[in-house]
Amino acid sequence: LFRSATKKLSVPIIHINENPNTNPYLLAIPNEKQAEFKPAPVQKMSYKQALEKYEPGIVIFSDQKTHMDETAMIRSTGSVREYITMGIPDGYAEGAGWDTWGYSRYKPKDAPPLPPFMADGWGRVNLHHLSRWLVHKNDSPMQIDRK
Repeated sequence: LFRSATKKLSVPIIHINENPNTNPYLLAIPNEKQAEFKPAPVQKMSYKQALEKYEPGIVIFSDQKTHMDETAMIRSTGSVREYITMGIPDGYAEGAGWDTWGYSRYKPKDAPPLPPFMADGWGRVNLHHLSRWLVHKNDSPMQIDRK
């Protein structure tokens, strides 16, 4: 994480999870560094409100709703030049298989040839070198590489 001279995160943390105590993602700060790390209070607002208020250039997004393409709102925000989704790609467990990920298995029969994100001028890049380090609420010990 990048911090400014104020020792605070340089970007706001916005929590849009309806059940904030059930969010599975944790940020572990070593005990000897906790005094240095003083993030600003977490703000609770909808992602639509956050996009309008902060007009971000980059959005990091996780915990998408099942069968819903919440990235459409992000793509339609003029200030956003890049977005990063963290979670399970190529399905409907997070997002919508065709609309969010462009996975042809979930393409409706009457859909245009390109998924919505590509029709909007966006592309997709898988970040496998980062994905292996993510922890997800659906992970299990059987899926973890023990090498």
